[in-house]
Amino acid sequence: MPRRLSPLLIALSVAAAGAPSCTPPEKVDLAAKVAQDSEKGKAAENIQIQRTSSLSEADQREVIAKIDDELITLGEYERRLNAQAPFARARYNSLERKKDFLTNMVQFEVLAAEAVRRGLDKDPEVVLEMKQAMVRKLMAHELDKRMSEVKITDEELKAYYDAHVDDYVRPAKVRASQIVLADEQAAKALIEALTLEFAKDPTHKRRTFALKARDVSIDKPTASLGGDMRFFSAAGEPGSTIHKALSDAAFALQHVGDMSPPVQTSTGWHVLMLTAKKERFERSFEEVKRNIHNRLYRERRTTVEQQLVTEVKAKAKVEINNDLLARIKDPEPPKGQPSDGHAHGQEINLVPTDGADDLPTAEDLAPPPRTATRAPRALDEPRRGRPIQRAPRARTRTRRMNQARRRSPIEVSNVPVNRPQTLP
Repeated sequence: MPRRLSPLLIALSVAAAGAPSCTPPEKVDLAAKVAQDSEKGKAAENIQIQRTSSLSEADQREVIAKIDDELITLGEYERRLNAQAPFARARYNSLERKKDFLTNMVQFEVLAAEAVRRGLDKDPEVVLEMKQAMVRKLMAHELDKRMSEVKITDEELKAYYDAHVDDYVRPAKVRASQIVLADEQAAKALIEALTLEFAKDPTHKRRTFALKARDVSIDKPTASLGGDMRFFSAAGEPGSTIHKALSDAAFALQHVGDMSPPVQTSTGWHVLMLTAKKERFERSFEEVKRNIHNRLYRERRTTVEQQLVTEVKAKAKVEINNDLLARIKDPEPPKGQPSDGHAHGQEINLVPTDGADDLPTAEDLAPPPRTATRAPRALDEPRRGRPIQRAPRARTRTRRMNQARRRSPIEVSNVPVNRPQTLP
């Protein structure tokens, strides 16, 4: 059964799908150009068809339908049929279905011609659709042509890898919290006290350590953060500023929540607790070679696209009056929503202040303890909402067996039914 297409849809897509010509837009009557450009457009289409068609050149030019002065050739029919999605294309494997597809094409051309006669080819939406289709085709054709001449050598890929080695090789990092005290004995006593508290509440070691750091640590910058030292790499790694003694002690800890013995520096005696670990990340050049090639290709394509637009704009006479844009009024925000998109008096900081490596741990992401949000329901208070109905699982097997018995003998034979066996 041929699918009916609305006249408005035909009018919107006549230039992109129905019109055979792909010449640049000109301020002329499209109805008058249909007959003039028909043969020229079909010749260009046939050149493309010859590359993928299974028909001979003579068969491709055979006319299978004629609508006024518009001709549908066998080559054009094959092109549109093969342009269908694989699932839709499989439905047209019989002669009758191919006739239906041709009927659809004829119906499309008839409606397109009627839309042109009614002047819909000059409708702003249709003109915009046509311009967009032509721009897409122009950009695709020119970019593919210019990018075919672009070659990315292995030397360029290796140079990019060496210049961005930090993206592919990252050292191991740890995150620790510290409590700094003035003497060693106080640090040892602190470790004993924290060990007892951890034994009482082992699930909140970091919170317990942070509260203690705020109270007794003499290192004020980290004490205000609960002793958090953020992520850091081992001493000696590029960009690392951590003290070597602290680095050695932190990387010696094996499990999250472990504490180190007191470590002495010029600041005092440090007690460290491991809060997170990041393993070393390393990708060799061969592993990321293809990804780098794709990245450079996209960058080159963007550059070529900008060059193309610049060349085209240089050929045109462009005049812009930006002052008139102030006359366009912005739409009013919905009621109850501020115009800036968030609550008044609240600032949204889109840039993390603590660095990209400052990631929360599992304990940070743990939800707060649940609290009651409403008073318990009184005994005489009716329930809210509809009751939840669940199908009893025990009846599912019985219902399936009953359905199987009502089927034909052929279907029932494939359904395992537990029936008593009668011995001969």
